[in-house]
Amino acid sequence: MIAIITVLKKEKGNLVKQATDKMTDEDVKIYKASKELQMKAGTGQVDAETISKAEKAIEETSIDFAPMAKRHLDDLQQALDKTKKGELDKDTLHEMVTRPVMSLKSEGAMFSYNLVGDLANIMLSFLESVNEVDKTVLQILQAHHTTLNAVVNNKMKGDGGPTGNSLKTELRQAIQRYHQQKRKS
Repeated sequence: MIAIITVLKKEKGNLVKQATDKMTDEDVKIYKASKELQMKAGTGQVDAETISKAEKAIEETSIDFAPMAKRHLDDLQQALDKTKKGELDKDTLHEMVTRPVMSLKSEGAMFSYNLVGDLANIMLSFLESVNEVDKTVLQILQAHHTTLNAVVNNKMKGDGGPTGNSLKTELRQAIQRYHQQKRKS
């Protein structure tokens, strides 16, 4: 079976996504699980029936993602508020902003809020590219927060359709404008 794998490639200081269908052993790094993890999770193959049952349980879950998302969004808003008041240093700010966005990315996808996961993924990439959190970065983060709140409040599951595509495009364009402005200055 040939799989398309997304590879992050370092090119001129920027991370570039590159899809490929031909990978060599040198392109893939396998990390061996620690003994502690092996003791907890076990070792060996997982049979297809177990995987099927797990996938079915995930699909049929009735867990409401909104309360979890709102906690992460509250954490993000607190970080933004503290930053505006000058209460956070750069390292603490980066951690306090990145953690809830990272959680929204993973949990959004897990609970069928793919749009939340996609928007959070775009934001994480942006945060990784930013050297200094300035006023414009805070404005982009605040707009991101407002957008995610609307998506969660309106229970926009899935990719959000045309509206979701527009939201992703707008976020990417705001980030692009930011980078263009930074290059000019």
